[in-house]
Amino acid sequence: MDIAEIFNSYAGKEIQVEKRYVFLSFGKRSYTYGEVKPVKNDPVLKAMQRAAREKGLTLRLWFSESSRSCDYRQDRVNVHVTMGEDGKYRVSDRFMLG
Repeated sequence: MDIAEIFNSYAGKEIQVEKRYVFLSFGKRSYTYGEVKPVKNDPVLKAMQRAAREKGLTLRLWFSESSRSCDYRQDRVNVHVTMGEDGKYRVSDRFMLG
């Protein structure tokens, strides 16, 4: 299955996101990190999820600021989302199973 063939039509499309800061404390140390996630019912994301589902796949978005897990699943497409110079988040042209 050629993942790029399925998802290349979404490359460059904007995804609406929510940003927030998360504060964590471990003993005497505290940490702050930014979290980015898509808004609920984003039309581009919904279309990508539908395309994945039609091929028996699930979808995971990888934002450049986000931490990632190292687990691997053959039925999941990792979609990279990057922030442009204009501050908007867009689907990149990087898609891979995992």
